[in-house]
Amino acid sequence: MQEVRLSVKAGAWCRFIFISYRATGWDQMLRFREVLRANAAVREAYAREKLRIAEKVDWDKGAYSLAKGPFIESILDHYSP
Repeated sequence: MQEVRLSVKAGAWCRFIFISYRATGWDQMLRFREVLRANAAVREAYAREKLRIAEKVDWDKGAYSLAKGPFIESILDHYSP
């Protein structure tokens, strides 16, 4: 196990998310991130899609996460190496 030491300013709060490098889907998450970084049109389309989905599922986090899947998959398919 790797030791992690953190210093946080008094009165501040932090959120840490640890993801195993070997977690299922990690390579797809990184690929999607890179497509978003490289393509403004895809970023804008993704932002619109996220808002549309959030309103459709009445801001339910679980349903929201699941509903983004088809859009993400279509982008990954289109921009696959």
